[in-house]
Amino acid sequence: MSFWREMIKPPRLRKGGKIGIVCPAGGADLVAIKRGMDELRKLGHDVVPGRNLKKLAKTGFFSAKAKDRAIELMNMFEDEEIGAIISSRGGYGCMELLNQLDYEAIKENSKPFVGFSDITALLIAFNQLSNLITFHGPMIGDLLWIEKPEQAKKNLENLLNVISNPEPIGEIKNPSGAPYIQTIGDGIARGALIGGNLTLISSLMGTPYQVKVLNKIVLIEDVDEPPYRVHRYLTQLELGGIIEEASGFIVGEFTNTPKRPGPSIEEVLREKLSNKPSIYGLACGHGTYRLTLPMGCRAVLDAESRKLIIEEEAVS
Repeated sequence: MSFWREMIKPPRLRKGGKIGIVCPAGGADLVAIKRGMDELRKLGHDVVPGRNLKKLAKTGFFSAKAKDRAIELMNMFEDEEIGAIISSRGGYGCMELLNQLDYEAIKENSKPFVGFSDITALLIAFNQLSNLITFHGPMIGDLLWIEKPEQAKKNLENLLNVISNPEPIGEIKNPSGAPYIQTIGDGIARGALIGGNLTLISSLMGTPYQVKVLNKIVLIEDVDEPPYRVHRYLTQLELGGIIEEASGFIVGEFTNTPKRPGPSIEEVLREKLSNKPSIYGLACGHGTYRLTLPMGCRAVLDAESRKLIIEEEAVS
């Protein structure tokens, strides 16, 4: 049975539009965030730092207390002058915000919202509770602005093109120099994109914010995770019915994987996902190349041909 719920396409980011920067999880690296914001300004956009970023706030693991992070996020959505919201960085903390946000207000004030890693919790929540297309893409405080600034700039330009262009996106291709995409399981999958960071998807299991994947194409990626833990996370998804219900899987990069004896990440993926149309190696997530994916958009995955096609525009 096919099921499709029409998603809200946020208004596109206009030329010179204001971009709000939020810290919903960990505190930003000040050198990286300055370089990212400077680049946005060079590209013609006004940049509006959130209240916690302005204070250079930090509380324990987080940029600020959960209440203050939720207020910062809601302020950005409700500010009519803000054309898009980009997270400063991931880290840890977004799950704390999920029961403190006004999803109806977010729906009524829709705008492109961008992030990845820990921000996955918000991408999924806004998809499911605000019916809003969100964007799994690069963040303004990425350490890549320090380590590989030229590639960080290209990643940002790709993001701005996606959230500014009200045309069907078409095929998503890895850039030159990125990893080679492999087929994990043959077949063709159709459905809306959903997902993000594997750790967050697993952590949301059993909560009201658990990812709903029926007839959807699920993205997973992660960083610093050894193969046995990836196996554990995928087993959790398997036991929870996620793998069976999903239409197919897009596996991004698994970076900084600790070297230990035993099966590789690829072997784990082949064991768990080979019965579903699945590819491995799309350049999104924690790697050097960070493509922007519109979460909630209809897509077709041809795993044998290693092609992902976004069938519609992501913004209005």
